Amino acid sequence: CNGDGSNGHFSSWGNYQSLTDHRSMQPVNVYYDCWMHDNWDDGISHHENHRYIIYGMLSEYNGDGGVRGSNDSNGTIYNGYSRKNGQTDPSGGEGFSVVNPTINVNRNGCKLLLFNCFAEGNQRGYSSISDDRNVIELINCISRNNLIAELNAGSGKVISRNTLATNATPSKLKVTGGTGVITIKNDTLLT
Repeated sequence: CNGDGSNGHFSSWGNYQSLTDHRSMQPVNVYYDCWMHDNWDDGISHHENHRYIIYGMLSEYNGDGGVRGSNDSNGTIYNGYSRKNGQTDPSGGEGFSVVNPTINVNRNGCKLLLFNCFAEGNQRGYSSISDDRNVIELINCISRNNLIAELNAGSGKVISRNTLATNATPSKLKVTGGTGVITIKNDTLLT
């Protein structure tokens, strides 16, 4: 498609910016074994107040990111594989990421929790950018041969638990900038 493969928004409801109940993450999208490929922008990109859950996925050869949570969204992904993203926009091109500032002052940034995911050959494997409150957490994930960074935090946090990351250039394993923080917890596999 000439934009995102799947692009969830909640902005059509005019009062979403003022929601104070964190249980009101609507709509909720659930994907099973989805395949997003060759989109001009992101494979999956969910935005304001969205909650999305993915059980098995392949996101590949997208112009920008494989999976991008944005603007207050909250996602959980099990067994996702994201490869070769950033084909037309190398300034982005993350396999999995959380981006953009929060829209609702009552929200607490964008969150993404990943279990058993794999990022390979993207510009960046796993990334938190654009806002200090954004958090991406990896549990039992793999990052391999991404071009700029395996774990990247321009701002916000990347939390890694039992993640195997390999790159021929050791300085590309963990890349931070601005106010970004990468935390490795109980993890002897990040090499």
